[in-house]
Amino acid sequence: MASLKFEDIEKNYDDLTVVKDLNLEINDEEFIVFVGPSGCGKSTTLRIIAGLEEISKGNLYIGDKSVNQVEPKDRNVSMVFQNYALFPHLNVYDNIAFGLRARKVPEKEIKELVTNAAGILGIKNLLARKPKELSGGQQQRVALGRSIVRKPEVFLMDEPLSNLDANLKVQMRSEITKLHKELKTTTIYVTHDQIEAMTMADRIVIMKDGVIQQVGTPKEVYNYPNNVFVGKFIGQPAMNFINGILKEDAFIFGEYMLPLPIQQIDFLRNYIGQELILGIRPEDIHYEGDYSLQKSSLNIKVDKVELLGSEAYAYMNVAGEEIISRINPRLDIKSQQNLNFYFDLEWAHFFNPKSKNRLRKTELKNVVNQ
Repeated sequence: MASLKFEDIEKNYDDLTVVKDLNLEINDEEFIVFVGPSGCGKSTTLRIIAGLEEISKGNLYIGDKSVNQVEPKDRNVSMVFQNYALFPHLNVYDNIAFGLRARKVPEKEIKELVTNAAGILGIKNLLARKPKELSGGQQQRVALGRSIVRKPEVFLMDEPLSNLDANLKVQMRSEITKLHKELKTTTIYVTHDQIEAMTMADRIVIMKDGVIQQVGTPKEVYNYPNNVFVGKFIGQPAMNFINGILKEDAFIFGEYMLPLPIQQIDFLRNYIGQELILGIRPEDIHYEGDYSLQKSSLNIKVDKVELLGSEAYAYMNVAGEEIISRINPRLDIKSQQNLNFYFDLEWAHFFNPKSKNRLRKTELKNVVNQ
């Protein structure tokens, strides 16, 4: 097992910088998920750890050892790829054993390691089959088995579930998480799917344009996004954002006015008269009969209702901004109705319209000067 440390890591291709100023410490036995849109640098970071990409600047440590000049085969890390990379002419047993045989491990030990890994993954009955005879989920387990038998210090997983259907993804998320808890091997997982990140990670690393935007637990990055990008990327549907102006004790946007809770008024007193961005999650915009009596409620026309079985969403246009409310799916709400929606501003955040960063209680500066 091993910890990892990134010190001022940078990766350049000619004039293009794909990873910039990467500083991060990953704890031993931690399950870390790198998440972000395509091209954000997350897969390049994974390949840097594996030694498949050279570092342009900075230092990478696995445990206490700098590995900048260490060959991939000597790093004791194991990588699971998106396409599984199984040998079609070999059966499951030989696919799992392939790397061990390349390292001249005795056959008796190979048999023990392969059998043990197959038992952990529930594929003992598949050892004689060829990859073409396996489902996508079974192929994924074989790829994981090939990594397990190497007993690496670090597991690297590059979008391993992207080729699976929705139901199988849910199952494999659970199995990989269970596997990590059993093996306790430091795991670094890359995905563009924020649901995978939220359900699997001990901590999430959110990247954009090669730069880390936020590192935190799933709860931290969801409830306290560092900036507008994180608020939009984490959460499905995304956080609502509304541009407006802060008055004495209210937030004004278009023809609407939302009175602020006392704690928000106290926090925002230095921003009165300035433009801000209000960020609020769909579940914090409620439609229930009792909420219409609250002062922070607005009468808004519902453009459409999206029913997803166990939950539903109402889409509305407020001062030129589309906002979404998570509503009770059993309520009889129809499109084009005007309804009262209560904005629970105790869970709302305010963002600097220039930097797009979230205002914090320690950031009592004038927004204009930030």
